[in-house]
Amino acid sequence: MLTGTGEYCGDRAIGYARVHVIYKPEDAPLRIEIALDDHEWNDQLRDGSFAVWTDAAIAGCRFALHAAKKETGNWTVHRIVGLLVDTTAEIVAIASTRATWNAAKYDANDHDEETLRDFARTTFPGDQ
Repeated sequence: MLTGTGEYCGDRAIGYARVHVIYKPEDAPLRIEIALDDHEWNDQLRDGSFAVWTDAAIAGCRFALHAAKKETGNWTVHRIVGLLVDTTAEIVAIASTRATWNAAKYDANDHDEETLRDFARTTFPGDQ
């Protein structure tokens, strides 16, 4: 089992997210899921609030795996940390991608980061 944490602070230091991912290598088809742990940061997510954050975390994980050419294994987002005031889905997607790359031991380059920001911006425009 490998773990990864990814963070992203939005432009001009507005918005913040941290996402934690667990990777269990398996020779089985790719599986991505949300299984939030019992940490207090996840309380509002578990009760259904901020569903756009969980959607963004899954999308970010999927984006990361495509870029890293990973096609197998069990990938679990188990914690999403954000600020109620200014965390957006775009910011969560970027943090999730970075967490997944971290767990996959993928060394993202500048082009990957630029493509990631474009993906997040166009997939979650203005979502909060």
